Amino acid sequence: MKEHTIYKGRAKAEMYDELMDMLNYVFGFSSADYDFQKLLPKLYADKKQACHDNYIVAEGGKIKAAVGAFDDIISVCGEEIKCRGIGNVAVHPYSRSKGYMIDCMNMSINDMIEDGVDISFLGGHRQRYGYFGFEDGCPRYNVRITTTSAHHYFKNVATEAVEIRDVSENDTEIIDKIFALYEKKPQRSIRPRDRFYQILRSWTHQPRAFFIGGEFVGYGIGGINELTLTDIKYFDSVIHAFAQMHGDINLGIPAWNTELFEAALRVGDSPSINESYMLSVFNYKKVVGTLLKLKASLEPLQDGAVTVLIHGYAGDCKLKLSVVDGKSSVEDYDGEAEIELSHKDAAKFFFGIHSPHWKKLTHATRAWLPLPLYVEDADHV
Repeated sequence: MKEHTIYKGRAKAEMYDELMDMLNYVFGFSSADYDFQKLLPKLYADKKQACHDNYIVAEGGKIKAAVGAFDDIISVCGEEIKCRGIGNVAVHPYSRSKGYMIDCMNMSINDMIEDGVDISFLGGHRQRYGYFGFEDGCPRYNVRITTTSAHHYFKNVATEAVEIRDVSENDTEIIDKIFALYEKKPQRSIRPRDRFYQILRSWTHQPRAFFIGGEFVGYGIGGINELTLTDIKYFDSVIHAFAQMHGDINLGIPAWNTELFEAALRVGDSPSINESYMLSVFNYKKVVGTLLKLKASLEPLQDGAVTVLIHGYAGDCKLKLSVVDGKSSVEDYDGEAEIELSHKDAAKFFFGIHSPHWKKLTHATRAWLPLPLYVEDADHV
């Protein structure tokens, strides 16, 4: 390319080494033991795909900015939501204030809408990404279990001996058991079996399997994310053993998993709820419909109905949400809506921990929200 030539679009396959060098430099990853390829091999190990998934701006053939947009599918009660997560947002320090980050973000979002993506996720500063339609959401319960609280709680609670095994990529039989247990979750990102271990290892976290009397009873990642058990009755035994071996535990629990949250409350301290990820919804009918169906499957919802007008990033839509005899539906609506929402207000309304628009709901419909949308840490980009 000529020196003055500006290229804006997807990275080309031959740009992989330069792309990774630029990303690692901007994010301060100066060691070969700690870089994007090591942190997230699920995204960057396939060189051709990693380039295709990155929107760049290049000056004279040199990459100056990049935004990654990575496909995912979330399964909710057997229905699939098409996702594309935003990651590795980077601008070379000598090329800032030229609007290159805006260019890359806009290219990625325009393609999402054109490609029929239902929702996008990212992590980052709320105000910075609010310009592009992203808002905080995805409620998560948090419980801290210290060694002190565990010491006192387990004085009077009987537990079984638990074997905690670090899982390697060669432990095929154990990974198969973990995969089968993961597949039973009512809401989960679809993880191909051939890439499942690679995904578990995201952010260099160590997958661990739990056994009681030689029987597999669950798994967790790191210290311990994504705690998943074959039966909640094993919770006390697993937590007791893990605290003794690894110290304090900070549990992050999806809002849909109230059973796990209630078990954690027995032993833990300082419970809280926060919004764990940023989102931008392009297909509110589908996303809200599947998540309301999930909520109705987890707890009895009161009958009711509400109509909303959403001025969405991908266009306006009017929807009628209803529950009749415990069964939910979300349909297109032609009449005058009771509640009018901007794109970001709608994200808070449906998936945030608070919305001022909830005041307009009846007692029955207020109990439906927030909807329990969640993305596990291993699926973050």
